Amino acid sequence: MDGKFEVKLDVASTINSLDNWVPGLKMINRGWAERHLDSENIKHIAKVRDQMMELGFPKEAIEDYCSALFRELLCKLNRETVYEFARKQSNDGLDNPDVGLSWRYRFDQYAGQEFDEELQLAWAAVLAGECEEPGSYSFKTMSILADMNARDAESFKKVCQWSAGGVDQYGVRQPVIPLLTLDGGNTTYCGGEITYSEVSRLATLGLVDVGTSMHFPEAARVVLCIDGVSYQLAGRRGPVEIGGVTFTEYGDELQKMCSEETGKAGGLLDYARSILARQGIALEEMTINKILAERFDGGGQQAVAMERVEAIQVEEIDDLFSE
Repeated sequence: MDGKFEVKLDVASTINSLDNWVPGLKMINRGWAERHLDSENIKHIAKVRDQMMELGFPKEAIEDYCSALFRELLCKLNRETVYEFARKQSNDGLDNPDVGLSWRYRFDQYAGQEFDEELQLAWAAVLAGECEEPGSYSFKTMSILADMNARDAESFKKVCQWSAGGVDQYGVRQPVIPLLTLDGGNTTYCGGEITYSEVSRLATLGLVDVGTSMHFPEAARVVLCIDGVSYQLAGRRGPVEIGGVTFTEYGDELQKMCSEETGKAGGLLDYARSILARQGIALEEMTINKILAERFDGGGQQAVAMERVEAIQVEEIDDLFSE
């Protein structure tokens, strides 16, 4: 073949023949490559390499061009993987015309650069969520997600797990309220489940604020949804402070992708009871009778409080009984 590498039909042999021309190719796991790379595409790169060699291009030019083709091939594969995950998560499809072209272009760039499967699932959740409700995820939030590694994603998921919120026993989505409070040694949260360094890293990324709490004035109605059950605070006398970590604007956007995990940490209910007991407050499970009592007997003050903290809305309760 006049000094050219032979191009065989299987992916592994083709990758072997490209090793000297595509920097970093040797770092790719061969088993992964054989499972995921399309043989026709990678053979095309080898063919281009051979043609450039025949035409007398210098090695550096061939290397640069083949590398660019290979990077685009990997980005295409990553995007296809993310879109496949997103289709499985979406109820309404991914073709919502209200999702802007600028947003989709930015998303495709980020998704194409992600190789970690857990983070690919996170990007899929972002795409599915944006298509369901355009405007859910800002450019800034996507930029933060692009800066996260798998360990950051796991830390953020744990923060969501140790937060109250989610859909309760009546089908009502309750607000997400982080319950993280520093343990005695000031190096961990939630009985050692989350380290201070993990939370600090999330703060550096711009997802949480450390040393801040959720403040609820005396008139505000507070509902904590834990493991799918809503609880109200009993024994309150005055304002209430909850937690020692809060979501930023961008963390609040990103926590939506963890909706299935929110409020599901093992032992969260006991933990919530213990930290609220320090303020002389108990948790009392919400029942339909209590909701109706508040609905009809709470008056204007209760309605204002509900609006302030985005708790159970009157219309949602009416919908519950009309189904």
